[in-house]
Amino acid sequence: MSFEATKRSAMNGDLEAQLTVGLAYLTGRSAPKDATEAARWLKAAASAGHRVAQRVLGTIYFRGEGLPKDLQQAVRWLETAAENGDVEGAFLIGRAYLGEDGAPRRPAQAERWLSYAAQHGHRRARLAIGQAFRTGGGLLQDMSKARYWLEKAAEAGEAEGSMALAEMYELGEGVAENPGQAAHWFRQAAEQGMPAAQHRLGLLYVHGAGVRQSFDQARTWFERAAALGYADAQYELAVMFQRGDAGRVDLDKARGWFEKAASQGHADSEFMLGTFHVFGHAGLPKDDGAALAWFDRAATRGHLRAAYHIGLAYREGAGGLEKDLPRAMDRFRQAANGGYAPAMLALVRLLRANATPASQGTSGEARLWLDRAVQAGDPEALAIRGLEILGGEDSRGSVLDGVQLLQRSASEGNALGQYAYGKVLLEGRGGAPRPAEARRFFEAAAEAGSIPACVHAGRLALEGVGGPRDPSSAMRWLDRAASAGDAEAARLLASIPGAKRPALVSDTDRN
Repeated sequence: MSFEATKRSAMNGDLEAQLTVGLAYLTGRSAPKDATEAARWLKAAASAGHRVAQRVLGTIYFRGEGLPKDLQQAVRWLETAAENGDVEGAFLIGRAYLGEDGAPRRPAQAERWLSYAAQHGHRRARLAIGQAFRTGGGLLQDMSKARYWLEKAAEAGEAEGSMALAEMYELGEGVAENPGQAAHWFRQAAEQGMPAAQHRLGLLYVHGAGVRQSFDQARTWFERAAALGYADAQYELAVMFQRGDAGRVDLDKARGWFEKAASQGHADSEFMLGTFHVFGHAGLPKDDGAALAWFDRAATRGHLRAAYHIGLAYREGAGGLEKDLPRAMDRFRQAANGGYAPAMLALVRLLRANATPASQGTSGEARLWLDRAVQAGDPEALAIRGLEILGGEDSRGSVLDGVQLLQRSASEGNALGQYAYGKVLLEGRGGAPRPAEARRFFEAAAEAGSIPACVHAGRLALEGVGGPRDPSSAMRWLDRAASAGDAEAARLLASIPGAKRPALVSDTDRN
């Protein structure tokens, strides 16, 4: 039927024709686009009880399409359509009553209409009510109802419903934590082409959570998501090539995927491209300036390690930057405020190193950052605090507290903690001396590069304290310390028959 014939029918009171004419004027199809005429014909049909016209008119008012936005009129017509049995209208008014786009928030009405639409097979209504119950966004949080409706949405083919269920099982939200169920629902969403789910499924395969670990499967799912432009998956794929998880190390491919992700503003990828410039990987020149440019981009997006590295550059005057301690501290504070413990410790050291009698609050701020690093469980901070307690610089703990902090630090492999805890064990602070354990901790710290630990490990091996006498090991540890300029190590080394006399030992030292 032609538009003119349809319009004549509309003028004769045919409600379907009035709806058709209204839509034609609204969309500009079959008639000139005319919002005023569209509203006139839609109102005519809606006022006569046509529920689809009521819903369309409500949607127009809600969105402000061709007519001024009018939430009161939108709610009126959408609710009228819902009352007349329009399932889509019930979904729309239910979603509006969750507080969408400034509509009045009415939880009871939102639940009523979304439930109605969901029970009548509306997939998006099932998802919307499930998500609202899960998050408490517009409805009182109820994880049991959330799971029920999200399962209904997922069973109807809503990938977002499967994704939400997967996250609930992965995190134990209202259900027992179940990696296998998480993998099941991530897979269902992934197979429907949802890149976020493909990425998360790939991560499960990397870690072997809920599935048998398989880097091949991880790579497959990352590649599917990466091909759809999903930056997180592009980053993970790059990491696989960088580490060799994808079969072999391929830094060129890693760089390519990092660059794709970075072009979308992916901060982790920007940071990694900076590190590639630091080391000259994948054909990129060694260029500290270029590295800092990438770090700066990442830091602008809140990347804590990037902010920390820029702070280091300002502290040292590296990468073409002039040494600028205030700027270094600003960057360290940025990273520290985000919870990055190495930045907290960098602030502690910088504040203490530059404290003057005239500086107000410096010691207090340094203590604050050290406290936060200790609270974060940073092994280096634990060692520093333990040493300060044992040295009497911090009165907020007993000797036992200090020893326990050093033990925690040492058990986590921190070289300072291992060395300091070794001294505690050797001296018997907090208990009887335990030279055998002390020797083991000194050796562990020495392996990690602690020069004082090399000296202690060498002396104990030389003297047979805490274990058999071992001149060979003693020479190895003492030579390492002497080569680093430690005079005591050089003297001990010179006392061992047959040991190579290091060049740094002067004639005066030998006498």
